[in-house]
Amino acid sequence: MKLTKTDKINKPLESTISYRIAVASDLDAVVNIENNCFDTEKFNRRQLSYLMFKANGCCFVAIDGDKIVGYISLIKHTRRSNLRIYSLAVDASAQRKHIGQGFIEIAKAYAKENKLSSITLEVRLDNAPAISLYKRNGFSETEILPNYFKYNIDAFRMKVSIE
Repeated sequence: MKLTKTDKINKPLESTISYRIAVASDLDAVVNIENNCFDTEKFNRRQLSYLMFKANGCCFVAIDGDKIVGYISLIKHTRRSNLRIYSLAVDASAQRKHIGQGFIEIAKAYAKENKLSSITLEVRLDNAPAISLYKRNGFSETEILPNYFKYNIDAFRMKVSIE
């Protein structure tokens, strides 16, 4: 699947949700989602703008009706043939609509399209819903990262190979 800035990606799992590459006018909504989803490990507006528009990767948003309800930030490491899920967040009002699953499918398609052989991410050890989502999608824990997050919170590094 060739993904371009004008593509809208409709997922059959939830008919009211569509996905597309983020544009500049999405920044306010992404900042709000970030602030609502994360207490300590959140990006500020400047950092999110960089991730969305300047980093070597791509940012996608999920839309429910006319409201942005989630985003995923992907960073390409072409020398390592790796895609990193840098951040994934879904607003509480839109959870349980399979949006995270849609983002994982988009990340896998993006990795495949860019000829990257794996996807990695870091997730808090106490984030059971996220870990469950990643495991359902073939990710496995490759290591524990002590004190990875603020306030000495440990993380798993997880990885999935892309065929």
